[in-house]
Amino acid sequence: MNYSTFHWSFNPTAILDDIKRMVKKETKFPNALSHSQYLEKIAHHAGFSHWNLLYKNYPLMCRDIDWIGYDDQCKLRSKLNKAVVRTLPNMAQTYVTGDIRDYLNGAFQKLEDFSYPNPDSENGYFFPSIDLKAELLPLYEEVYPKELLLNAMKAVEPEGPWCLDDGDIMIDEFACYSSD
Repeated sequence: MNYSTFHWSFNPTAILDDIKRMVKKETKFPNALSHSQYLEKIAHHAGFSHWNLLYKNYPLMCRDIDWIGYDDQCKLRSKLNKAVVRTLPNMAQTYVTGDIRDYLNGAFQKLEDFSYPNPDSENGYFFPSIDLKAELLPLYEEVYPKELLLNAMKAVEPEGPWCLDDGDIMIDEFACYSSD
């Protein structure tokens, strides 16, 4: 995995709070562990001795890039994601889909937000859209099981299409008006 391109727009405390909500839902399934047992398992799988240590230090580690470095932050986030999927089998798909959705909304722009419709184009807009598999598989194939990842892409696909940041596209759009 190339961690230099693996980025998220996220609030680390919100991620941990989302995990706690997922755990709460997981405890409703038959033969489930207790809420605290799931949190402890997630912490252990993510490399922490217990949940409180993870909850206290993860946000600090994510905010201070000089403390552990960007690549290590990405590795830690990947480890946390793997721990959630491994520990919460019933809520894993929901978690993966949410993570993919958050990544797409943070890294790309929805075409419907700024592009005019074009009924003659493949994606329905004047600008090209990203290929979800080409963008997401290289980033997430070592983090999530492929089946969960493909199901997540299928779930978020109707919310798109997405494209590169609109600032890059707008520069290209106005290039056709140059005096050359």
